[in-house]
Amino acid sequence: MKVVFWGTRGSLPSTFTKDHLHAHLHNCLRYALDSNTGIKQGQSIDDYLNQMPQHITHTYGVNTSCIEIESDRENEYILCDAGTGIRDFGMLYARRGKLSKPACFHLFLTHLHWDHIQGLPFFVPLYVPGNKIIIHGYHHNIEEYLHQQMNPPCFPVPLKAVGAQLTFDIKQPWEPFEVCGFKIQPLQQNHPGISFGYRFEKENKVIVYSTDCEHTEMAHENGYPFIEFFRNADILIFDAMYSLADATIMKVNWGHSNNFMGIKLAAKAHVKHLLLFHHEPTSDDKALEQFLLDTITYVQLYHKERKSKPNDRFPTNISLASDGLILDI
Repeated sequence: MKVVFWGTRGSLPSTFTKDHLHAHLHNCLRYALDSNTGIKQGQSIDDYLNQMPQHITHTYGVNTSCIEIESDRENEYILCDAGTGIRDFGMLYARRGKLSKPACFHLFLTHLHWDHIQGLPFFVPLYVPGNKIIIHGYHHNIEEYLHQQMNPPCFPVPLKAVGAQLTFDIKQPWEPFEVCGFKIQPLQQNHPGISFGYRFEKENKVIVYSTDCEHTEMAHENGYPFIEFFRNADILIFDAMYSLADATIMKVNWGHSNNFMGIKLAAKAHVKHLLLFHHEPTSDDKALEQFLLDTITYVQLYHKERKSKPNDRFPTNISLASDGLILDI
């Protein structure tokens, strides 16, 4: 089972300017010119780049929310949210020559804010006759609003004119269901306009996609529903857009959470791998690296000061989601 991250930013796409590129090139060259770490005679460029530390060669990307959960059904795909990342999925799908075979795409929408639907008009399989696109969600106005965003003057091709067959599968907020062998459990989340998280279970593996949710002091109360929702997840994709200071002082009631809250909830729920997601679009790669370091340092201090409770079990892996990241479970 694989999870592929096509877009990991929140609110709007980030930028990658010449200054960002310059910083990456500067770090690469400095590393290459160091007598201890420089390229060896006869070593290929690709091999050398692969040995470089990730913080030098890596970028977290610019796209808004979209992930893929690999299906074992032929020509059947599972996607969560349709931010700008869904365009990259569709372009690669086309480059691999898959457009000639009809396929079915299951698209799960958390909610209808712009950064979670803005990539849909640029999703190549949407325009291919024979394809089926089933949009799953819990907002009863999904169809109306997706039509609106593609109507003139906002977009030149109306949704009713696309080639694929579109189906809107709108559920009740408490209603679980199955897709491609996955048992799917929703949970309503605290976000302006309401969002929904999704828990995917199959063959004793659990993936939880829980973005655009603000966890308040209620998260510390007994019976908080997200503990069971996250319980024993192999991967928890968690909205950690803000720092603790922003979440508790500057951006209260903005609908997003922080990295420290993600750690605490993951520990209570015995999550194995915590993926921090929905990154602040103004944070560059260096700032996000520091954000991850702060998160890991917090866990180390928590253990050192013995503040954790007996039943807490901190994740064995804590990382930042990035565009292009592929995880095997």
